[in-house]
Amino acid sequence: QDRYNELAYEQELKLVAWNKVEANLGSLQDKAYELTSISPWQQMVTTSTAASVATLAATSSAAEGSYSLDVTKLATSHRVGSDAQTDITSALGLAGSFTIGGQEITIAADADLENIRDAINLAAHDMADDEAVEATIVDTTLVLSRKQTGATDISITADADNVLESLGFLDNTKAVKNELAVAQNMEAEVMGIPITRASNTGLDDIITGVTLDIASEGTSTLTVGRDRDTIKSLISGFISTYNSTMAVLEDQGNATVGTEEDVVPATLQG
Repeated sequence: QDRYNELAYEQELKLVAWNKVEANLGSLQDKAYELTSISPWQQMVTTSTAASVATLAATSSAAEGSYSLDVTKLATSHRVGSDAQTDITSALGLAGSFTIGGQEITIAADADLENIRDAINLAAHDMADDEAVEATIVDTTLVLSRKQTGATDISITADADNVLESLGFLDNTKAVKNELAVAQNMEAEVMGIPITRASNTGLDDIITGVTLDIASEGTSTLTVGRDRDTIKSLISGFISTYNSTMAVLEDQGNATVGTEEDVVPATLQG
């Protein structure tokens, strides 16, 4: 029984040793996989000297380089307002239909400013993306904002019932009366080349492999390069794990000479 217990104890020691070897070899395998994966070698790193002006992200198709950026205008949305009303909950007595963003909107005489706002926002769900608007109320003024930026005005069609004119969106010549924000494109220069876009963000067609997000007017220098720090870190990690794994294998497989000149084998020696 003692002999069997001794054999069991020896097997337990070997099992613990093998588990330790397996764990280290598994870690080494993971490090090798990370290092031989193609992704880190294609990964790019980007910098902007003025992140408040623009930020960028690059894919593996981007070329290493430095790009000057000078933003002179941001893309803005067209915004118009009504005349200020007495309040927002009193019936306006304006019955009729008008067209905004290609959608006809009908209101009743008992509609107040909030009702008109809600009717416009409901109709906006059926508007084309490049014509969609959002209606809000600021103080006692009904405000229409085009959802998309760019040099395109809100489509407002004069109505026979003169509802838009009565609200103050149009004057007596059927032109916009209260323009709160001018519609304009983003204007910039990249490496001295003039660039115009209807949006400020998600600009992936200016520099190949790079997506630009512009936040404000100003200048910045954009840099695209290989992510060498990540590669260096992966190599260092592999070396460290390899050395520690080899140390474990050596420790488990060596043999030493004891004080009595007898050989003491490690658990997995041989």
